[in-house]
Amino acid sequence: MQAIEIEIDIGQGGELKQIKLPTSFRQWYGNHAKVMLIFPDLSQRSQTTEQRWRELLQQTQQLPQTEQISLEEINAEVTAYRQSQ
Repeated sequence: MQAIEIEIDIGQGGELKQIKLPTSFRQWYGNHAKVMLIFPDLSQRSQTTEQRWRELLQQTQQLPQTEQISLEEINAEVTAYRQSQ
């Protein structure tokens, strides 16, 4: 048995986005394979999403036209967003 790890995105409708195996697996093209999906822990996903929001808000704060936005206001926005979910 051989194994390969490939990350793919899952669409809004549940479809698996098209992937292509590396050419080093060409001998397996046209054959049957079993696929196992391993999903990240939802708490890890939530932390990742929170971190992305924080980074995006901090980048936005650095724009010249938003100089009057404070870090406290950003934290309040993140907290409000979290509470709405």
